[in-house]
Amino acid sequence: MALINPNLPPQRDTDVVLYHAAPGETGEAEAIIKRLDGLNDREWTLEQYKPAKTFKEYRAEWPICHRVVGKYNSR
Repeated sequence: MALINPNLPPQRDTDVVLYHAAPGETGEAEAIIKRLDGLNDREWTLEQYKPAKTFKEYRAEWPICHRVVGKYNSR
């Protein structure tokens, strides 16, 4: 479970939740949690851990970005 603050702007080297809704009437949405390595006007640069990889996503496709401020790990 991730705790987010939608009022904080995205910040490098923090975990973020990116969110977008599918176009149309399906009502489906998708979210990903990644580490934000960088950003510009067009792209998010993201890092994942397993498997270790850095990649980019377009901001137009993933317009909502919330900073993760806490999390619960289940064990």
